Amino acid sequence: MRFLFFLLFFTGFSISVQAAAPAFVCLKQLPEKFQQKSPDSFQFKRMTTNVKSYEEEPGGAGWGYAVKYQNNYCEVMIYLYTRQKNSITPADTETEMAEFDGFEYADSVQKEIDDVSFSFAQGITQFEKNADKQFQLLALTSVQNHFLKYRASCRQINGLTEQKNFHLAESFLTNVIQKSLKKITFCLFRQNLSDKNN
Repeated sequence: MRFLFFLLFFTGFSISVQAAAPAFVCLKQLPEKFQQKSPDSFQFKRMTTNVKSYEEEPGGAGWGYAVKYQNNYCEVMIYLYTRQKNSITPADTETEMAEFDGFEYADSVQKEIDDVSFSFAQGITQFEKNADKQFQLLALTSVQNHFLKYRASCRQINGLTEQKNFHLAESFLTNVIQKSLKKITFCLFRQNLSDKNN
């Protein structure tokens, strides 16, 4: 009887591990910080070891998971989700970009990063309390039938023009994308391959 209990316990544990969503697994495997060639203050450090789940929120099915990185100037969120789609087409990515809300975005532009096409958009939010500006940048693509979205929120740096602030924010965001994109893509590939073999 005791043997049967342990067998059921460990079998259940194994199933629960295997059932973890690929997006959760792949975001959890990202490093604690991204090294940069810039000074130490420009390094992005992971704010928490936990992966935030949107799946568990009311109506959150398909909204996936996210992790947050931060340095002295910017906060970058990395989102990985499916919208409950089994396959994602370029048209789906365009629709997803058009549905972003929160503030007015400039027209999105396409940029290539490590041979992957991203839709980029930018905008500014103004905080009422202290009138500080936040420079917002979005980058969206799809990898291994998942939407992969990066959102950078960078504070205004005194003495820099809006154009230079956006340029700095974009350089930070591009760096985080370059450091994480291949890791996420390869991890999702392995997860999908594992699912097919099971």
